[in-house]
Amino acid sequence: MEIRPMPGAPAGHNPDLSWLDGGGETGALIRAFDWATTDLGPLEGWPQSLRTTTGLLLLSPVPIVLLWGEKGYMIYNDAYSVFAGGRHPQLLGSEVRKGWDEIADFNDNVMRVGLAGGTLAYKDQQLTLIRRGLPEPVWMNLDYSPVVDESGSPGGVIAIVVETTERVRAEQSIRGNEARLRFLDTLRESTAKYTDADQLLATTTRMLARHLGVSICAYADMDEDENGFTIRGDWCAPGSPSIVGRYKLTDFGRLAVTSLSAGKPYIVRDNRAELPPEESEAFQQLGASATICMPLIRGGRLTALMAVHDREARDWQPDDLALLSEVVERSWSHIERVRAEAAVRESDRRFREALEAKVHERTAALMQAEEALMQAQKMEALGNLTGGIAHDFNNLLMVIQGSLELLRERLPEEPQLLRLVDTARSGAERGAVLTRRMLAFARRQDLKAERIDLRVLVEGMTELMQRSLGPTIVIETRFGPEPATIEGDANQIESALLNLAVNARDAMDGVGTMAIHIDGVDVNHAHGPLVAGRYVRLSLSDTGAGMDDATLKRATEPFFTTKGVGKGTGLGLSMVHGLAEQLGGSLFLTSRPDVGTTAEIWLPATDADAGDDPAPVTDTPVLVPANPMREDSPCILAVDDDDLVRATTAEMLQELGYRVVTARSGAEALSLLERTPVDLVLTDHAMPQMTGAQLAQRVRELAPSLPVVMVTGYADLAGGAHVDIPRLAKPFSQGALTEILARALKRAQA
Repeated sequence: MEIRPMPGAPAGHNPDLSWLDGGGETGALIRAFDWATTDLGPLEGWPQSLRTTTGLLLLSPVPIVLLWGEKGYMIYNDAYSVFAGGRHPQLLGSEVRKGWDEIADFNDNVMRVGLAGGTLAYKDQQLTLIRRGLPEPVWMNLDYSPVVDESGSPGGVIAIVVETTERVRAEQSIRGNEARLRFLDTLRESTAKYTDADQLLATTTRMLARHLGVSICAYADMDEDENGFTIRGDWCAPGSPSIVGRYKLTDFGRLAVTSLSAGKPYIVRDNRAELPPEESEAFQQLGASATICMPLIRGGRLTALMAVHDREARDWQPDDLALLSEVVERSWSHIERVRAEAAVRESDRRFREALEAKVHERTAALMQAEEALMQAQKMEALGNLTGGIAHDFNNLLMVIQGSLELLRERLPEEPQLLRLVDTARSGAERGAVLTRRMLAFARRQDLKAERIDLRVLVEGMTELMQRSLGPTIVIETRFGPEPATIEGDANQIESALLNLAVNARDAMDGVGTMAIHIDGVDVNHAHGPLVAGRYVRLSLSDTGAGMDDATLKRATEPFFTTKGVGKGTGLGLSMVHGLAEQLGGSLFLTSRPDVGTTAEIWLPATDADAGDDPAPVTDTPVLVPANPMREDSPCILAVDDDDLVRATTAEMLQELGYRVVTARSGAEALSLLERTPVDLVLTDHAMPQMTGAQLAQRVRELAPSLPVVMVTGYADLAGGAHVDIPRLAKPFSQGALTEILARALKRAQA
């Protein structure tokens, strides 16, 4: 066959290379390539089979490459040059193993099979090629067939290459979207039931980590400074540590700060290769080599993070990023909804609780009121009963004690007789103490009003209390800087304090610390029985066994005691309670089992400088009777409706040297006064028809200068009583009778 040059071929054109004509850019490159440097030799010496195959592939629009010879020298067309990318034209004429060194093993197999006469076909084969300077995954349909030479044996391998990367990625994207949507639907169904944000996020991190196959998935809340953050929960694969705790964003590098603060994901494929050592170390401490951290921006600020970490370096895929982004948005939208619903529920709960509490409070108030009324009525009834009993007992004790005192003065000096009388007198005195406590509880004891500085009173009692309580009780005192002045009866307050101290000693089994504090307190609003005003608080605390609530409620009841039969009267605290209320204050008790008890006596405070000191009494001679009685001795009118008390009183007066006339009622006393001159009226208060106070008022009207002394078994002096009438409490001794009569007569004379 005659070979003719192509029309328009340049001078010197070798007609033997006409098979390259029409081969496009690659054909021209083949023509210009120095093939003599390869095992194929110059183009003019190529065998016809090689020429024919090359001519055919150059004319094909499909990417085709011919791998000729045992080394697989590459000859390809323009379509393949596009596939080769940045490696064209260096690939032309190169050995396939060296040209595509990243897939050398793959091509070795191709050459081995093809030169042996075999064929290979691959559909959507993934290979990682470097065509543009960086490794990239590509997918191709590859068909390999042997090409025979003139000897009839395979001289090379021809490959038809069709890149399917775009189609494969599109299909992967579709499948990825479908998988992502299926996962998101499953996640939504799994978390829809949760009303707690932490439970929701715990499930989310677990499902997301398993779906992506990562080592750790965690969520965090950002601080206000958008640097510090707290990982509140995470899911960790076996072998990976939990990363819950406090961190700073700056510890993970500048890029982490700038990316996340701008609302962009922070992506690291291999922190050892991509980050400075100090930043890589922060991730390594978390057990992470690869990371995606997704920010959540709300209100223009970084508010939360969700991150996935893998212990190995990882080439994150676009689907990974898309899924994490979608999970973050959906999760936090759900969380915000859950939190909003929780806030509504919490608001409703608080409203219901507040309403229920208000109803309970009103109900309770009607009841901490009905109970108070019942308690007040009970205490009033007990007070009336106690006062009446004490009055009757005082009359009996007056007879016994007075008679014993008169008897002792008339007995011969025989020790045995005197001892028996003294024992009887001690018993009568103990009975008198008991009735005084009963009257104190009933708030009907006779109190002497005087200004008292409680600090001075306590300081003066400390030594006495220490001796009474014993050396194993430590007494501590602490006084506030303000004045502690009150109006009260010093003897009764001392008795109350001693009662509290004895109770404290018994509660501590004789070993412990007792603290006495005095301070001033302002009460701005009514507080229990206290009205608004300034109070002095005297508190005594012990480190004893304490009381439970049931015992504490009954502690001030009369005759209630926990000390056992014969070890206490049960009137100590009730006496203190009655005394405090009689002085316008109150007693408050607090106690805890095995901790101790504190008793606080609150008393109205008075100005230490208020009022004037009592005017001094002039040293006027007192009209005191001589003993024995004489005609010029003062005459006393003794009035009492009780025959025994009246007789005993008359005996005691006569023993003191007074002349005595007696009356059994107020009316009889007034009748006697009309016809009998007397120097003083000594009258009982609790008498029928006319009380002693009413009698004193009539005496004042008839004889204003005639002194009156009131004798009473308790302090209820209603019915016109004058506060300046001297009072003598039953039972009284001859000494007390002598003193009060002397003072009354002296004042009358003055």
